[in-house]
Amino acid sequence: MAYSTLNCTGLLLNIEFFSAQILEPDTNLLQIISAIATQIDRFIEQQRSSSLLPETEEKYRQIFEIPGVSIGEENSTIVK
Repeated sequence: MAYSTLNCTGLLLNIEFFSAQILEPDTNLLQIISAIATQIDRFIEQQRSSSLLPETEEKYRQIFEIPGVSIGEENSTIVK
């Protein structure tokens, strides 16, 4: 029995089970495998995001800590 899923980032996850006997597909087992695959996918996505966080933080830290650069907001509302 095999279960394959493709996540939103294009990662293909395959889970395969082997048996000495030929078995009919089990709907309950497929639902359990689907739930496990979803959890694995979420874990992988969390790990990927966590690995990108330091790089992103450093990028924005450099933007805001460069001397002579200011970022502000202007209120152009006319008061009568």
